[in-house]
Amino acid sequence: MPSLCPHAALQVSAGARHGDILQPWAGCDVPMTRPSTAYRAVSIGAALLTGTIAAVHVYWAAGGTVGLTAALPEADSGAPAFTPSPMMTLGVAAGLACMSAAALDAHSPRMRWPLRLTTLVFLLRAVGDGRKVGLTRQAGDSPFARNDARLYTPLCLVLAALYGVLAFRCRGQNWSAARVSFGACQCAKQHSC
Repeated sequence: MPSLCPHAALQVSAGARHGDILQPWAGCDVPMTRPSTAYRAVSIGAALLTGTIAAVHVYWAAGGTVGLTAALPEADSGAPAFTPSPMMTLGVAAGLACMSAAALDAHSPRMRWPLRLTTLVFLLRAVGDGRKVGLTRQAGDSPFARNDARLYTPLCLVLAALYGVLAFRCRGQNWSAARVSFGACQCAKQHSC
């Protein structure tokens, strides 16, 4: 059988199945099977949600106004607490698009920390600032406060949960690793399948 490890004799045994893919692991290519259907559904769901939110932000940056007033926290005077510039709104859209792309590539080991950071961002948004947004906001009766209580904060909690599943899953349990016989592999770290 051909050697897959560039450092030594890493051979795929008879336990490997058709459709196994190679993932870089500690400098060697370790064959692993594709993620489960449930894991792919979580990945696609998270990507669709964040992609849709990114598209709404692009719409607002381009001058759209539908839903904008209900999406901005209000000051005590009733006016928006801040008015984001189109560039700031595009920056948020770009960040959300990157989060969406990370969700689609969640099976890659290099996405572990970007997904964890995304989970933290949505958790922090859900917790809030203690005044205007999130679970710690002060009571209010503005359109934003109602939307935040009914939609924005629960959505952030759902997104944090979805990205958390993607970021913190146990790779050995959710991926059925092919059986690999490690001959005299000289890689820097030990492999575990």
